[in-house]
Amino acid sequence: MKKTIFTALVAILATLSSCEEWLSVKPQTTVEASDLFKNEAGFKDALWGVYTRMTSTSLYGRELTFGMVDVIGQIYYNAGSSSSYSYNNLKSYNYTHATAEAVINAAWSGMYTTIANINNLVDNLRAVDRGMFDGEHYNVILGEALALRAYLHFDLLRLFAPSYLVGASQPAIPYVKEYTFRTTPLSTVEQVIALALEDLAEAEGLLKASDPIYTGAEVDEEDALLLRRYFHLNYYAVKAVQARVHLYKGDLAKAGACALEVINSGKFTWTPVSSIAVVDVATRDRTFSPEQVFALQVQNMETNIADRLTETIYVSYRLVFNDSYLNRRYPAATHANDWRRLYYWSDVIMATNGYRFCNKLWQVEEMTADFAKRMPLVRLPELYLIAAEADIANAATYLNVIRENRGVLVPVTATAEEDLRAEIKMEYLREFACEGLVFHYYKRVNATAIDGLSGTFNTANYLLPVPKEEIEYGQREQQP
Repeated sequence: MKKTIFTALVAILATLSSCEEWLSVKPQTTVEASDLFKNEAGFKDALWGVYTRMTSTSLYGRELTFGMVDVIGQIYYNAGSSSSYSYNNLKSYNYTHATAEAVINAAWSGMYTTIANINNLVDNLRAVDRGMFDGEHYNVILGEALALRAYLHFDLLRLFAPSYLVGASQPAIPYVKEYTFRTTPLSTVEQVIALALEDLAEAEGLLKASDPIYTGAEVDEEDALLLRRYFHLNYYAVKAVQARVHLYKGDLAKAGACALEVINSGKFTWTPVSSIAVVDVATRDRTFSPEQVFALQVQNMETNIADRLTETIYVSYRLVFNDSYLNRRYPAATHANDWRRLYYWSDVIMATNGYRFCNKLWQVEEMTADFAKRMPLVRLPELYLIAAEADIANAATYLNVIRENRGVLVPVTATAEEDLRAEIKMEYLREFACEGLVFHYYKRVNATAIDGLSGTFNTANYLLPVPKEEIEYGQREQQP
């Protein structure tokens, strides 16, 4: 961890320079608190910087959404044409190949660099005179920072540690809560979950008191911090993340309660067909924006998806689907009218293999501004699926709400638990292509078979290897 944290400290300058609204700082390897945190503007800039780092290609701008995480979740029929490329090796679970290892290591270091930025912000918030902040800004900035720290650690846990179902007491990852060079000891899976829930609980209290998405307070149109709260880890996003964490732990009652609070808030609505089934593709709401509880604005989205999700000559990194793959996920008998099947896959069929692309993240000319550059991280249908798992006796009711709002005319009529759980799994596959959720679903339930994978699945593949340098510098032992 020493080397990771050192890299994190050095990388803060890169974070600062990546966002146009950030303050100019001295050209040093660390940012002096007296420079950045001398007023409220510096704290807000530090928070913007965290969100900006999260949009990098090694994190949620690509690899932790439609890239690496969806590749190992076997979302794609084909993920590269050569064994010398990272996606091909990742799809084959050849994690030790140099190209795959580079992607995995970049995700690990990028996450901990971002966490270091968060801890620097939190440490200074706890020490500052709150009187320098306007209105509710202090609570909102600290609440978001704590929630983001929990969010990132939880995703690290889901990638680099055993699942709670099979290894709650096993060593997992460091849960880093200080801005320091000191090595942070490993926590167990259960301890990481407890620490994440602690951060989320504090964030919940702060945001419940001050977040206008919850309080309903009027917001000045020039107050960028309190506007467009779906681009922030807002109060309801905190409840959604709590629902994820409780479900991962198997605490169904708490998971269901958190999910229902988001659902029943009325703050997030289903995307109407009039925004999906449109001839003018520039006005199509490709990422279901009214449903987004939390999303990132990825300024480089068009570049990030290039050579991966676009209809150009098939090359080494191309992430493709084919018709047989899609027909299995959207069977004609029940999902012939499913808007997702009809409008979220390219019409062009490539080559003789029937390759298609998911066009959910495509950026087109004259695209409606409010629909552009969005990477959804939490959406409303996930909360319905969590509610369904938490209350399996009434799962069909929640599943049918999703179907009704996707143009599916045939309702779920199954009553057997096994059938309902199978339908929940299929909804993850239908709904969340290119959003990075399917792998986490499979791992959470410890699935022994994965849709789209030829051959037998080894559950050891759920565990990404911790970078060798972390083991060396942190004096760790590799996970069991």
